[in-house]
Amino acid sequence: MKSLSLQTAEPDSVTEQLLIRKESLLLLWLSQLLVQSSDSMSLIAIMWSVYKLTGSPLDMGTLGFFQKLPIVLLGLPLGTIVDRVTKKNILVAADLLCAVLMACIPLLAFGAGPNIIFLYLVVFVVGALAILARTAIYALVPSIARREKYQQANSFLRLAEQVAMLIGPGFAALVSSLISPESVLYVIAVSYGLAALCLARISITESPRSSPSPNPSTLFADLHGALNFMCHRRVLLLILIASIFSNALALPLNVAIPILSDREFHAGASGFGLIVSAIGSGMIFASLVLMRAKQPSDKRIRGIFIAILVSGLAYIGIGTCQTLNVALMFAAIVGICVGITNTLIPTEMQDHVPPSMLGKAVAILFVSASLSGALGMLAFGPIITVVGPNYVVQGAGFLIAAFSLALCCKAPTDSLERSFEIGSADVSGKARTK
Repeated sequence: MKSLSLQTAEPDSVTEQLLIRKESLLLLWLSQLLVQSSDSMSLIAIMWSVYKLTGSPLDMGTLGFFQKLPIVLLGLPLGTIVDRVTKKNILVAADLLCAVLMACIPLLAFGAGPNIIFLYLVVFVVGALAILARTAIYALVPSIARREKYQQANSFLRLAEQVAMLIGPGFAALVSSLISPESVLYVIAVSYGLAALCLARISITESPRSSPSPNPSTLFADLHGALNFMCHRRVLLLILIASIFSNALALPLNVAIPILSDREFHAGASGFGLIVSAIGSGMIFASLVLMRAKQPSDKRIRGIFIAILVSGLAYIGIGTCQTLNVALMFAAIVGICVGITNTLIPTEMQDHVPPSMLGKAVAILFVSASLSGALGMLAFGPIITVVGPNYVVQGAGFLIAAFSLALCCKAPTDSLERSFEIGSADVSGKARTK
């Protein structure tokens, strides 16, 4: 048997680096491509439909609030469930339910008459399924990759999301312009169904933990243990703080950017789709680089904060520029920064948190960040109406850059400190599995 020590020769391909069969890895990647394409297309179709239906930034912000609300209400117990059951079954069930719900939107929300309330309810349920599936994907990585390959595995799976953001919004904008935004939702439903089919064919060996059925007392105890663990790890605590603050300011910009595209750049839905695609292009570039990069573990945390800082500066550029072409350039920079953080943050989580509580720790991160994002989405609608989208984007970018700079100065760089934290995580994980 070959040793997995540092002396082992490095494999040439990403699929050889991971400890699963190539066919399973490609099916997992394809399923994520289909799911993320559906998510990015729904961003265009639903947001633009609401904008044309009501013309109100407040309604768009409310839609974003309902999309993030299930993460706040259900994210923590869902994270506990992820640690207790087979993650493959979670992913298949979530995609099938999303397919059914997306197919119902054109019939019930835009059928006999516009029904914005029903649309809010569907978005709420889809948001709950999305957080369940996303938590399961993050928690699945340690089952398919060695610790030193977490970054490559995350980059490879993230590449599916970046490719989807590149092709999905452009396709959705084209169909919306030529036919109708509602027609895109049928395509999304089919895409979710195909993703579930790919996941059903994946062969991944998981070892479900024998534990009692979840109840309120055990759920609370599990979550309390995971939160206590994160608060006593400096790296995890800084990541948690950064995610809360950046999401509170960056996510609400999804409300401002389509309005900028329509009022300032005079590009309508097509311009909005191009901006989102430019962000996706930058994310693809970042994922391709990180897939091959050998990032030292003691530099990843600073890389996260520097990327957030640069994204804040790029948002200032988007809010300042007057033409779509310049906005696309800044959007690509935002995409590069988002691609870096989307890979390095889960890598840090997987590197510091034992597998027995990874689902719960990821859920805590998602819930706290999404709560701040949901509140920001709800608040930014009226603010945009009063001061205008330009000033909102500029102000949010400035605050993101300033806060991330402060966190970067607090980031640990001592490899001995990080090694102690990782070693403590291993000990905690072993203690819980005894």
